[in-house]
Order: sequence, then C-alpha cells, then structure tokens
Amino acid sequence: MRLQGRYVRITFSIILSTLLWYSLKLVNFYKATITVPLIYTNYPSHLKLTTPLPLALEVVVSGKGHELFLPYFGGWMYTTSIDLEPYYNSRVISSSQIIQLLAQQLPPSLKIESIKPQSIVLAFERKLIKKVPIIANISIIQQEGYLPVSKVKLVPDSVELIGTNNDLSSYRSWPTEYRRISTHSPETEIPLVEPTNFTINPRSVKIDFQVKRFTEYTCTTAIRIKNLPSSMRLRLFPEKVGIRYLLPVDHKQSIDPEDFIIEVDYLQARKYTNYLTPILRKVPKGVRGVRLNPPYIYFVIQEK
Repeated sequence: MRLQGRYVRITFSIILSTLLWYSLKLVNFYKATITVPLIYTNYPSHLKLTTPLPLALEVVVSGKGHELFLPYFGGWMYTTSIDLEPYYNSRVISSSQIIQLLAQQLPPSLKIESIKPQSIVLAFERKLIKKVPIIANISIIQQEGYLPVSKVKLVPDSVELIGTNNDLSSYRSWPTEYRRISTHSPETEIPLVEPTNFTINPRSVKIDFQVKRFTEYTCTTAIRIKNLPSSMRLRLFPEKVGIRYLLPVDHKQSIDPEDFIIEVDYLQARKYTNYLTPILRKVPKGVRGVRLNPPYIYFVIQEK
C-alpha cells in the first residue's frame, strides 16, 4: 500500500508540474499562422471577373498562448465575407482594407502581423450581349404513315449570349442539345447547350412542326422524250412508268397521272449507254415520297 501511495503522489506531482508549466507558457506572447476562408458577395452583373479570386487568406497573428490555442491547432472556424460593390471602381482591395475586415472577427487582444496575399486585385471585363440564331440539333423519327409537312419552327428562334467580347467573338449561332423527336409528338421543349464561360438567355427553346397522316397510291403515266430531233425516233421499253406516291389522307383534290411529268433525255441515249434514267420533272402539290418503277428504261434509236 505504501508503494502504491508513493506512485500516486509522484503521478500527481508530474501532472501538477505539467499544468503549471503550460499555464506559464499560455500567458506568454506567440505568433501563429491561421487560414481564413473567404466568400464574396455582390458580383457585378455587367462585369465579369477574368482572373479567379483567392479562396482563403494566410494570416499571421500574435497574442497570448491561450488565445492562440484554437487557431494554432486548427480550431479557427471564422469565414470572412467581402462585399465587392465598394471596389467596382478601384478594382483592388488593399492590405489595410482586408485587415480592417479581419479585425472585425478577431478577438481585440490578437494582433494581425501580416496577410497573404497582401491585396486582392479585381480584374473585370465588361459583358456584352450578342444575339445569334438557334440551330436545332434534332433527328425526326418518322412513324409509319406520318410525315412532317412544314419546316421546323423554333420559338424563340434566337438566343442572347452574355459574356465578354473574348468569350463571344467566335460564335455565329448556338445549338440545342441533341434530341430524337417522333412525328407522333412534334411539339416539345429542348434545352440549349450550356456554355462553360458565359451565360445564355433563354436556356431552352420550343420546337414544333406540322405532321399529317399519309396513304400510299399508285398510277402509271407515259414517259416524255426531251431533245429528240425531228428526224429521229426513240423507242422506249417500257413506254410508261409506274409511280408510287404518298398523299395526305385529308387531301381533297384528286391526282391525275398526267400531273406527273417524267422525262428521258435523247442526248443521254447518244452517249452509248444501255439504258436511260427517267427524271421526275413535275410533282402534283401535296404529293410526297415518289418512287418510279422501273428505275431504268431501255431504248432503240431509229431514223424516220
């Protein structure tokens, strides 16, 4: 028991001596470096920062040991907020101005010895607004029996690019994000591609086009001969060509086969070819998807 009591007294003496030593140290003056995070408010809407602002300050402070205990061991929890509006014209936040902002958060007994960086430079460039057309980056997926019958309409058809002259100088248009649009649901809203170093307005566009349901029809019509001399005869095999075409189901006017004009060229026959290619010269209004059969016409040239 005596031995155990002796160990207790020795341990207590060591702890007491250590506490006394720390208490003496903590009343002395020391220096410590602390990191102070920065946040910025009131960014100018008409200006753009061309160089990034520092996110933190390295601050050397001096004070008594007990006042520096938390900062020294990473216990500093303060963040300094800097309002940029007062510095729009001067374009620089000086060392004295930064120290004044920091002093509002530090205990009065702590002294700021130095800061790094010593000043904050605001490199601004004036923003411009550039209006450019929107390009629809889309693929129209045609469902069976349905076809678009109008051009793609964009609302709005242009976008404002907002940034510096250096940001915007190379752009003549601006695209939408890629989308596949079905003819069953032609009206949709598509976002524009998001820029990385400037802003756009608006950020999306409505896309619309008219769609109709079509039905397939067939007919035949005689082939016309172009550039045929009066002294020559061109016999065609066959003399008529089959036509397959699509017409809207609500199309009220009937289609006459003679409304299609299909030609072959005699001059092509004089080039020692084995066949002629029929050319579709005229299509009735409203007709889509015309296909000819056969696609090649054989011939014989004769003198009259």
